[in-house]
Amino acid sequence: MAVRASISTETFPLVTPVLGQLIDYSWALEGLASNFTELAQAYVPVRTGYLQSTINAYSTGVSVECEAGADYAQYVEYGTVYQAPQPYFEPALEEAISYSIDEFFIAGADALEGEWDYIQTVAEAELDAAQSECDSKVAEGERLIQEGEQEIQEGQELIEEGQDMLHDWDFTNDEEAIEMIEEGTRMVLEGIEISEMGIEIVDTAIIEFLIIQIEIEVYLAECESLELMCAEEIELAAGSLSAFVGIE
Repeated sequence: MAVRASISTETFPLVTPVLGQLIDYSWALEGLASNFTELAQAYVPVRTGYLQSTINAYSTGVSVECEAGADYAQYVEYGTVYQAPQPYFEPALEEAISYSIDEFFIAGADALEGEWDYIQTVAEAELDAAQSECDSKVAEGERLIQEGEQEIQEGQELIEEGQDMLHDWDFTNDEEAIEMIEEGTRMVLEGIEISEMGIEIVDTAIIEFLIIQIEIEVYLAECESLELMCAEEIELAAGSLSAFVGIE
């Protein structure tokens, strides 16, 4: 009777935790299949070479199917009442799985690393865009502040000029002086309004940027936590990788 075994990745995370990208274990599965075939063919006792020629393994993409197809494969592996067992199939399975544990972990780690790099790149791009927008708004706010301060200064100068005219005791200029003081007062008030508008723009821009920065930092921390949890699941699955052996 033939001896067959199946090694499945069903206990492994199949997609990355944030973007849901498929984790490619195919090369680890192919390596496991190749290792098993090589080891089992090396361990099997050879008389005619037929049993050795029926030893094979292949990857389905989600599992490795192994077999020793000769109709007496079972008797060599497990023995009979007339002959002692000469194990070759299960020892090869155990050794091949042992060799492949790191390969499965690396396959998962590569996928997680690729996802993390992408997440960081996108986050950095979003932060750079937010910083650029903040800088632009701050520059506009500072321009308004400067414009307002200039308006205030000119208004104060006009008020002082009007007050000087009132103090000259030349009553013919009183009306003009009062108009100058009123215009200067208007300019000061307008300058204050413009400056306050600029200050509000600057403050709002900085607050909005800080909020975005905090949101990105929180998102990255959450993603990193999910990545670490997935890496632990992959390590655990790789460490407990085993085969279901059957006889047909």
